[in-house]
Amino acid sequence: MVREAVANDADKMPLSKLFPAPNYQKLLELGIESWKVDAVRAMRDTIPRKPQKYSWLISEWARKMEVLRDMSISVLEDKWTKEEFDEELEKFKTLDSEYSALIPTREIIAEQIADKILMYQVMGHEKDCSALEFCEKYRNIDETDDRTVELREMHGEYRYKVICAGYSKLDALERYHSDGSTIMARNSCNKTFKVSGVGGGFTKAYASSKVTDNKFELYA
Repeated sequence: MVREAVANDADKMPLSKLFPAPNYQKLLELGIESWKVDAVRAMRDTIPRKPQKYSWLISEWARKMEVLRDMSISVLEDKWTKEEFDEELEKFKTLDSEYSALIPTREIIAEQIADKILMYQVMGHEKDCSALEFCEKYRNIDETDDRTVELREMHGEYRYKVICAGYSKLDALERYHSDGSTIMARNSCNKTFKVSGVGGGFTKAYASSKVTDNKFELYA
């Protein structure tokens, strides 16, 4: 269980020891409320891969891991109702939460947690959603036209496969989960892209896209 996680030596121990992954299906079978299982798995999924070098990076990773682990323990130990947890996630985006002060990317983390919770609500826990991410795309640069939400399967930090798309996050998930053939079906989105370098670095927003009946169009 999560509460049995080792608290020290984060620089020497793997995530599997510091924050052991519970058997999520078993938790559901034991009668743990589904929102709690969704939340715990979402928070663990949000923890990035542990850095292998540079003490300051490892320390930053350890702080993030410890915060999300402590929040997971609080969920399992009935610190919050579902409504209170939702409020805590909103507080987490600011410095109002007791858990958020040590994480500079707290707004991004809170959004990622909310996204993962939605994924497990739709997909269930038979599917591992840890590598899945959403990306909102617009045809126009001012983000006012032809909004599409891609569901991506990440292969490392900069490589990904678009496995489905929809008009919203929920729509993209439901299309993928149902495996149906619709205007934004999986088959028309099943392409792999590598993010191109811009100005010596990388950017994930190098192009916008639009999905139609049988085409996935990129706009530079």
